[in-house]
Amino acid sequence: MSLKLRYRTWSAKIFVPADVRRHFGGRTHIERSLGTSDRKEAEVAHKQLVAEIAARIHELRNGKPPAVNLRAIYQRERMQAAGGEYQVFMAGADDQTPEELGIEFEIEKIADEFQDERKEMPPHVEARLQALQDALKELQGKDAPVPPVYAMPFSEAAKGYLETWERSAKRKASNTKQQKQATFDLWRGFWGDKPIANIRQRDATAFQDVLRRLDPNWARTATSRALAWPQLLAQFGNHKNGLSQSSINRHMGSLQQVWDWAQERGHCEGANPFAGQRKKLKRGSNAETYLAWETDELKMLLSNPPRRRDLHEIMLVAMFSGLRINEVAALTWGQLREVNGIPYFQIVGAKTEAGNRQVPVHSRLQWLLDRTKGEADARVWPTFNLEGPGKRPGADASKAFSDYKRRLGFKARAKAFHSFRKNVTHIIENAGVPENEWALVLGHERGFTYSTYNPGGTNIANRARLIALLEYPELPEELLQPPGAAL
Repeated sequence: MSLKLRYRTWSAKIFVPADVRRHFGGRTHIERSLGTSDRKEAEVAHKQLVAEIAARIHELRNGKPPAVNLRAIYQRERMQAAGGEYQVFMAGADDQTPEELGIEFEIEKIADEFQDERKEMPPHVEARLQALQDALKELQGKDAPVPPVYAMPFSEAAKGYLETWERSAKRKASNTKQQKQATFDLWRGFWGDKPIANIRQRDATAFQDVLRRLDPNWARTATSRALAWPQLLAQFGNHKNGLSQSSINRHMGSLQQVWDWAQERGHCEGANPFAGQRKKLKRGSNAETYLAWETDELKMLLSNPPRRRDLHEIMLVAMFSGLRINEVAALTWGQLREVNGIPYFQIVGAKTEAGNRQVPVHSRLQWLLDRTKGEADARVWPTFNLEGPGKRPGADASKAFSDYKRRLGFKARAKAFHSFRKNVTHIIENAGVPENEWALVLGHERGFTYSTYNPGGTNIANRARLIALLEYPELPEELLQPPGAAL
């Protein structure tokens, strides 16, 4: 491929592969005048000519034009045209900008070339013409959505984003990918698989309005997750209490990331329609925090224990340790250790450094220490199913507890397994324990001074002293032990 200036006019010379030369009169090269003496204009025309011939060769070889190439032609041409590649300055044309005049001139050239109805316009020329027309509308302030045939559909953008996200960094196995995919499936149900470039802020806002009325329990079963959008709305839409603001923020954040990914690759432009859709969470307003169980509620829970012994036992462990649901459900016998005569849980695999910690075993949990231990890597409660990409038992335990508490009439989101952790926090705070000490046991980050100058924190004996403060004097003794345990 080359550009040559002959008699003050630029021309292009393009090589023709041997297998398609018969379609070009047997020529080894195509030489064509670019109709301009301006080097910049010639370079633009040369690029267009190369793209057109490449598309034609692909069509001859494969029997159909390449959709990706047509998309590239459309996107490049529209971007260049709207960016001023074809400016024409004309005296007296005050009602049109040089960019608009230049685009109209290019459109007229195509119209002149194909004014004979017997001459069929090739797909790559149609793509260029459409791009010029849409660029002109855009400059005139008119709505010019990308035609679906030339645009990347949302599903393709979402797939590309997920692949990039998975390769971007080493990350622990989790349910995050499933959550993102669920978001993308919801959006496609709502909006269809139309081009990502055509999404507008009003579409994002309308989707958010739907989420505010979507039953929070819509995804609890595989059957409901597989419902078509109309059936999903009929069964779970217009609910009195829709998704929480934190859930809506998560959905909007994932969609915003897909748009950013597509924009960086030239598949859409302008302001991200999902930006600004996330709302700041405020306690008591749009954020529901977990609440500790009241004494009467704890009595109801423990007086009517779940049928599953494993669930009953991890509830008691949480009450006397403050462990999170997956931390306790995933415990292995190897995590039950002892140092200086003090037994403790060694918590590992946390998302933060502070989450990996030693939590002394409360004397109320002696029944667990008396149990015959299994192999170091064997789970203490193997009956919880391993679910999700991370193969974690916490999800199964969480579902089991949610079903159990609802059967007892506890339907509020603020009352959950995490509420046991709130009870533990209240007991320690009421005992006047400094936050930096208790943070080591709870698995929270400590303040700058303590974390910097005393990163190891308080010793295991002091932590055991803190754990010993966890008592529930209002509850009968028999409720604080699993069935069959010695009082």
